Formats: sequence, C-alpha cells, structure tokens
Amino acid sequence: GTCARAGDSGRGWIGTGAGGAARILATDDYGATWSEVAVPMATGDAAGIFTLALADGSPAMALGGDLGAPEEVVAANAAVTRDGGRTWTPATPAPIAGAVYGSAVGRWGPYRNIVAVAPPGAAFTADMGETWRPLDGVSAWAVEFAPDGRVGWAAGGDGRIWRIMW
Repeated sequence: GTCARAGDSGRGWIGTGAGGAARILATDDYGATWSEVAVPMATGDAAGIFTLALADGSPAMALGGDLGAPEEVVAANAAVTRDGGRTWTPATPAPIAGAVYGSAVGRWGPYRNIVAVAPPGAAFTADMGETWRPLDGVSAWAVEFAPDGRVGWAAGGDGRIWRIMW
C-alpha cells in the first residue's frame, strides 16, 4: 500500500499505527538508519496512518483513520507537513468515513491537489487539508497519478477504475 513511499537518493518513509501512537519512520540512507516522528493522527487497534501523499519527492500529507469506526468521519484522519516530514500538524479531516485507504498528488496548473480514496468515498484538497471537496461517485481502494500529475486512476471493487483529470 501507500503507507510506504520511496523518494530520491535513498529517502523513504513508512506510516504506522495500530497501537498507542501514529508515527512516520524515515530514512535518507537507503534504510541503513531510521528516525521516527509522532504524527497527530487517530490511534487504536485498527487506527493510524494508512497512506502518505508525496509532493516534489517529500511527504506532504499523512492520511488514515480508524477501521473500527466505519460509519463515522474520524476527527484525526489527516495531518500535513511543510518541512519534508520533520514536523506534522493536524489538517481538517478528509470527509471519508472509517479510514482513508490511498492517496496521491495530482497537479492542475500550478496547483497541487491531494486526492484521498476509500470504499466509502473520495475527496480532494487543493490547500493542504484546510478544505476538502468530494469526488462524487468514486469508491476506490487505491489512487495514483502519472508523473506529470494531470491524469490519474483510482481502482475499486468489482474491477472498477476511475480516471481523474485536472
């Protein structure tokens, strides 16, 4: 899944949960050493970080939630970083019940859009999680964009695929 992401020059990140703390593990030497940072996200047996959205080769947003609360939007399901993942702050929750399963960054002109998907629905933010807009009719498990960020695909149950274009 997208809770593990790789960047350039030996950089990588893993989002965790399912316990007392949500955190990001990071390496910049191909995994020889790792550091960790706490992320203000939902915690619990089936909660934490499920996906990381990378922008310009570094983390931009961590998303997740709580699989144990499938009917409600979890208050702490999104966090953002503006310093490459060294520090994290809460974002406005993505309007998706339970947990966000996948995320990706698309581009529309100079704008960066972070898309969040899960079986209950999908949404995107163009302002780093301050506000969210739904992607009507999308019920997906995963999402990714082509390298130029203008077109992406989301995949869901029953073999459904959605094309997302900016």
